[in-house]
Amino acid sequence: MITIDHPSIRTEDGAATISYPILQDGQAPRTLSFTVDSRFRDFLNPGRADGAIVALLPWISRQGGLVRILPAISPRLYHFGIRLLSHILTGIGPFLKPVELVGEVNAEALSPIPGRRTGTGGSLGVDSLCTIAELEKAGTPVTHLFHNNCGSHWGSRELLDGRRELCRKFAAEQYKEFVWMDSSLSDFYGNDGYLNFFPFLDAGSILALNGLFSSYYYSTSCEINHPSFTTRDKTEYCAFHLESHILQGCETETTRFQMHGLDLTRGQKTAIIANYPPAYQALNVCLERVENCGRCAKCRRTISQLFLLEKLFSFSKVFNLAPFREDPVRFLALGMLQDPHFRKETESLIPISAALTQQEKRRLRLLYLRKRLFQPFQQSRH
Repeated sequence: MITIDHPSIRTEDGAATISYPILQDGQAPRTLSFTVDSRFRDFLNPGRADGAIVALLPWISRQGGLVRILPAISPRLYHFGIRLLSHILTGIGPFLKPVELVGEVNAEALSPIPGRRTGTGGSLGVDSLCTIAELEKAGTPVTHLFHNNCGSHWGSRELLDGRRELCRKFAAEQYKEFVWMDSSLSDFYGNDGYLNFFPFLDAGSILALNGLFSSYYYSTSCEINHPSFTTRDKTEYCAFHLESHILQGCETETTRFQMHGLDLTRGQKTAIIANYPPAYQALNVCLERVENCGRCAKCRRTISQLFLLEKLFSFSKVFNLAPFREDPVRFLALGMLQDPHFRKETESLIPISAALTQQEKRRLRLLYLRKRLFQPFQQSRH
């Protein structure tokens, strides 16, 4: 059995950390910690464990499912949320067990905090910038940008700090509150665990700041008719099939989750940020570096779509365009070969794009087909 014990809080060097002792029968004690800027210390409530239980739920399920929670949790989580989340987890595979709360549970609602605080992720990628742009257009602008560290930076502190600074700068320029968080969740999951269960880890981190976000918009990476949604793949079960259901289960009386982008293709999102001037100097999509490298799959995908939308010149300050300028048609063809979803997105834009001449469009098709036919031969030689 696992016990989430009463936490302690410490403040030092401008940061506040809440630490939950995690006790497990026959194992050495572990610590789950969440660290934020000390400006948000009052939202780290030592009497609550909403964030801790949500963030650790897949890990608890993997350890057998029995858990005792000593601090209070949300009545909404207690009566409905954990049951739903447990049911979702057991659907993934037999290695995950139903979660059962052991002993007396203190289910107590937080008092609502006056004011409206709308948060979203601060990765500054296509998905998050699209969310920010659309909410601003709808008259309900984002007030807080959240930059979280629970495994998504592959253990690279350089990558984390660099991207966090980009988010901090953007938040200041757009007059939004910047909220950063570090956690020890990777000690429980590692990087692979984040990929498999990131909705739980992200939602738990958000809930650890009890009531800071009255509404949080979660930027989904795929639209609902995306092949990854319609073809069930256990390795991407949480990522593409059940995000909205997981987030519904994670809601409390003071924090509600909204999904944004389920009805938009990647091309449509790119078109939205292409007409959102703050994105011109902020867009960050690179898989490998703090600044956009211009060569990786995500850089190539975004550069290609912006080019076909005739908006690439607006983003010349955030991309290394040297690889693209060498041969734009070849650049597009190589990108189409990297990912079948990217190929479909690109093919849908080519007929309506005026960025390429008819001769260039014919060359693109021929180059793609030639390289695709040659690709298996190259692979067989290695």
